[in-house]
Amino acid sequence: PTLKMTSTVAVVPRSPDEIQVLLDKGYAPVRQEFLRKFVEKQQATSDCSGELKTEVIDGTDASANDDVAKSDETTNIPLKPKQTGYEDMPKENPKSKKVSNRQRKRERKEERASAMCSAHLSGTNCKYGDSCRFSHDVEGFLKSKPLDIPGTCPFSSVTTGCPYGVACRFYRSHGSNGFADEAADKEGCHQGVKPYPPVAKVETEINFFSKDLQCELRRRTYRFDAADLKLRELGVTATKGYRNEDSSAAANQEPQNQESREEEHQEEQEAQAAKRTKPDDAVQGGVAADVREPPRERKIIDFSNKLYLAPLTTLGNLPYRRICKRLGADVTCGEMAMCTNLLQGQTSEWALLRRHPEEDLFGIQVCGGYPDAVAKCMELLDKNVDCDFVDINMGCPIDLVCNKGAGSSLLKKPKRIETILRASSALLSRPLTMKTRIGWDDNDPVAHEIFPKLREWGAVACTLHGRTRAQRYTRLADW
Repeated sequence: PTLKMTSTVAVVPRSPDEIQVLLDKGYAPVRQEFLRKFVEKQQATSDCSGELKTEVIDGTDASANDDVAKSDETTNIPLKPKQTGYEDMPKENPKSKKVSNRQRKRERKEERASAMCSAHLSGTNCKYGDSCRFSHDVEGFLKSKPLDIPGTCPFSSVTTGCPYGVACRFYRSHGSNGFADEAADKEGCHQGVKPYPPVAKVETEINFFSKDLQCELRRRTYRFDAADLKLRELGVTATKGYRNEDSSAAANQEPQNQESREEEHQEEQEAQAAKRTKPDDAVQGGVAADVREPPRERKIIDFSNKLYLAPLTTLGNLPYRRICKRLGADVTCGEMAMCTNLLQGQTSEWALLRRHPEEDLFGIQVCGGYPDAVAKCMELLDKNVDCDFVDINMGCPIDLVCNKGAGSSLLKKPKRIETILRASSALLSRPLTMKTRIGWDDNDPVAHEIFPKLREWGAVACTLHGRTRAQRYTRLADW
C-alpha cells in the first residue's frame, strides 16, 4: 500500500536570551535529542473488494517506496499500514436492536430461571420449594462453575460451616461433600497453583443487612413511631413517600367525615400538651407526675489526641479502613450513605455500613436534606446498626446531592439544619456529629454563625472543611 507522510516539525535552535524569555514565561526548554518527531496519520486507499491499492508516487511503485518509508531517517519508527477495507461492509440497522417489553420480561424470566437459588447455594432448604423462581439444580451449577482453588476453605477450618456453600471456590475441600477421592479433587481444581494456606482465625463482619428488614422497608411496613412523634413535636409533616401507615389498610378504611377528623385532631393536640406539661402542673392524687419522656443516655466518646480517618466516598471502603487501622488510625468512619436509599432498603447502600471487629471506634456517615427522612433513618440505624457515633454530611458539593436538598445546599437553610439536628439527636442513643463547609459561596460564609448553636441543637462535634461549595476542591482552604 501507498503511505503518504508529511514533513516533520523542524526544531529551531534558540539563543540563551530567547531561552531566558521562555523561562520567565513559565516554559521549560527541552533538549533537541529528547524531542520525538511528529508524524501525521498515515493514509491508505482501498477498493470495494477490500484489498489495498498500490499507488505510484513520483513515477515509482508503492512497493519500492514502502522500503524507503520504513527506513526514513527523519523517523526511527517502523511504519505499519493501517488496515482498511471495511468501509463498504453493511451496517446494522439501529431500529433492529429495539426490544419489546414482552421480550424483555421473557429474557429476565429466563435469566432468573438460570440463576441459582441462594438458599441452595448456602446448603439450606428453600422456603419457597418448587414455586421458587430460581434454579435448584446444584449439579448443573457445579458443572458451569469455574475451577476451584487448591487449598483449604478458611471458613470450614475454623467454623461450623462455610456460608458460601457450593459457590465457595474451595468447595472440594469441604469435609461433607464426598470429594475424598484425590483424582476427583485434582480434576476440579487448577493445576500448578500454590495451595492457599489455612487460616487460623476468621473474623466476621458486622452490620449485615437482613432480608427480613429489607422486606419490611420495601413493603413500607417498618414502624417509625418514635420518629413520627418527634417530628410532630417539631411541627414537621412527613412526606408521602415515608408514611407510617400501611397502604392496604388505609385503602380499606372508610372515609371519615369532617367532624371525626376534627375530634381526632383535638385529642392529638391535648395528648401533646399533656406530654409537654411541667411536673408542677400535672398533679395526680396530690402528687406531681412528670409525663415527659426521660432523656436518652448517650455514649461519651473522647476524640482528643486521636487520629481520625475521614470518610472517603468510593475510597474509604472496609479493606481500606482495615489497612489504615493497622497503620495507626484510631477512629474510622464508613462511606457516605444516602438516607432515602437506606429507607428504601437498597442493598448496595446498606453495604456501606459494614464494620469489621478491628474497628474499635467506628462511625457511619449519612446524608439527607429533609428532617423527616433523616429522623426516620436515625431511628432505623439506632435499632439495627452497630456503631459508636453517627455523622451527618452537610458539606458535600456534588450536584447530584445538592439538587436533592442535601449536602452543601443546607448551608442556605440554617433553620432546616437546626430541625434535622434536633430530631436526629433525640432519636439516637449515641453521639451525633456533623460535617459542613464555610458557606455556599465566598460572598456568604455562615459557618461562624452556625457553630455556636450546634451543641444546643444536639451535635457533640463538627468537622469543618475550609472551602465553600463553589470552590469544590479547588484553591487553598481558608482556615
